Amino acid sequence: MKRGKTHLIISFILILLLVTGLMFANGTQEGVSNEYPTEPIKLIVPFKVGGNMDIKARIIAKYLKDEVGQPVVVVNNTGAGGVAGTTEYLLEKPNTHSLLYMVGSLTSVAPLFMDIQYEMDDFIPIIGVDVVSNGFFVNPEKSGINSLEDLIEYGKSHVIKFGSLGPGNDTYLVSKAFFEMAGVEAETITHGSHAQGLTNALAGHVDVTYSAMNLAKGYIAEGSLKCIGVFSDIPYTYYKGVDAVPTMKSVGIDMQYDAFSYFAIRKGSDDVIVQKLEKAFTNVFNNPSFQEEFSNAGYIMNPLNTSSEIKEQVEKLHSEVQNYYDLVK
Repeated sequence: MKRGKTHLIISFILILLLVTGLMFANGTQEGVSNEYPTEPIKLIVPFKVGGNMDIKARIIAKYLKDEVGQPVVVVNNTGAGGVAGTTEYLLEKPNTHSLLYMVGSLTSVAPLFMDIQYEMDDFIPIIGVDVVSNGFFVNPEKSGINSLEDLIEYGKSHVIKFGSLGPGNDTYLVSKAFFEMAGVEAETITHGSHAQGLTNALAGHVDVTYSAMNLAKGYIAEGSLKCIGVFSDIPYTYYKGVDAVPTMKSVGIDMQYDAFSYFAIRKGSDDVIVQKLEKAFTNVFNNPSFQEEFSNAGYIMNPLNTSSEIKEQVEKLHSEVQNYYDLVK
């Protein structure tokens, strides 16, 4: 009888120690989450220095450091159109101090052309940053093209040379789909960046080039390049002193492709940390000084805030690019 009571007491003590240990572990983990960040934050940009993503990340980093109470540095991890840096980010553990700056094409366009090692569920979206409108740019003096109608008419008797980042990239896919829908023949002249593509158009090395609208702002202002069409659902009106740029639908081609970007953290990170980061970014985006600087750089803020909204947008983008891929492959 005494032996049975002893076993019962020992069992009770073991259970008590186990419960206490679990409570202590949970309390410690919660404490770590509440203290986050405890070291500098890294914004991982899987694209080149000086590009759209890099510029935006550096503007954000300047304001984010005051919100998180730690230095914020931008790290460029490039290769394979962003796929290399995104893949390497899978090595990060949950609750990492490294945040990945992503674009929708990395989980929509990239899988169509490459055997990628990641998927959307490997990341927790934190907050959307911006929407990037894209369009076709020409040098009328070199090409004689002044409108989408001119471009299509030109294509009836010529093979159109268009600038893009090459097969496997959204700049190629969307452009090629446009020409397929227009019923004209076109071949790409590959460039290494949007800036190089705009320079090629300026020099007359290509008839037309695909680029982000904001990156051509200087050329448009000086009148050396003209944007003849935008891949959005409404005309583009953000160029000062320039008439609204028409959509592709204006010539009967029902296409839309707006790129978008967002910050994400590794799957498995604590909700407390995700919410703290979301609040910090929100405070930055609501800062009037940041808004002015971001706008002056030519960027348009993205209203997508929640993880579900971002995932929904990714799925929508995937559906669009799948249609374009089926058309051109």
